[in-house]
Amino acid sequence: MLGLKSHHKELIKLSRNCVPKLTPQLYKGQCGKICVVGGCEEYTGAPYFSAHAASIFGSDLVYLLCEKRAGLPIKGYSPNLMVHPYLGDTYSSTHGFQFEFEKVASVVQRCHVLVVGPGLGRDEQIMQEVLQLVEEAPSLGDDNDRCLVLDADGLFLLASENHTERMQKALKGYGDNRVVITPNAVELKRIMNALNVDSVEKVSEKLGCITVAKGQNDIIVNSQGERWENDVQGSMKRCGGQGDTLTGIIATMFGFSRAVHDFKLETIVEEGNGENLPWSKMAMLSCFIGSTATRMASRAAYDKVGRQLQTTDMNNMVGEVFNELYPPSQ
Repeated sequence: MLGLKSHHKELIKLSRNCVPKLTPQLYKGQCGKICVVGGCEEYTGAPYFSAHAASIFGSDLVYLLCEKRAGLPIKGYSPNLMVHPYLGDTYSSTHGFQFEFEKVASVVQRCHVLVVGPGLGRDEQIMQEVLQLVEEAPSLGDDNDRCLVLDADGLFLLASENHTERMQKALKGYGDNRVVITPNAVELKRIMNALNVDSVEKVSEKLGCITVAKGQNDIIVNSQGERWENDVQGSMKRCGGQGDTLTGIIATMFGFSRAVHDFKLETIVEEGNGENLPWSKMAMLSCFIGSTATRMASRAAYDKVGRQLQTTDMNNMVGEVFNELYPPSQ
């Protein structure tokens, strides 16, 4: 981790308390079951990048819920993901597809963390299906602490005049700091307009969420107004898809944190005070690591391939970044 500032190193060290150690006693799924909800006929790469990053960063199981016609292309990208083409757009619905929420619920209720938005598109039929999913996810199954990461077209739902009130109400169904939104500068402005607020802090306060405002420096603010800034160096090359890598890594870290905090796989003590790390701290650390790992992967990929950098190059570095952040010997 050459080049990282001392306070970054301290946060990374503390974040190790969020990552459960692998032992022979664990069974499949205990260290994170992630569900990515996204993908339509036009956009199949975005949900794949998010789900692939979650898998490579260490999630045990990764599911992907997508639109019917996106299923086959995404299945062809990787045999490691469990792809469920249970969503339907207007075209599919007028050509025999019937949306069955029970099939969606059967996938969602297995998962600890949802990522909603990558490559979802703006079709109104899909928007309605996803709204129902976001509304009902907190009550599906026995898991009352399910987490949600909202990005891309999921953020469009939040900022849309036609859907914002319903989305705001839905997000309140999750616990404090159990929702993360990851807007870029344009998306953040739209969200602030929809919420009628004028700062990142007020966005987080109003939604009860953590906002990861992407930019030259990533700004991370939780619902209590705690604000962290991440200026870890990334690459000089910007390409589409890097935000999808970010959502996948954040989701994985939330899955790890839930394994420790909610499912009590380990007793974690914050250094210096002898108390268990509170969820608010673990959630902030999860977002910080998501931001840091994404920047490190982007920089490592750029150092390797230069200006031709694509998101596939970056995702291929995610596993190496995890090992750099959390060496197996430590």
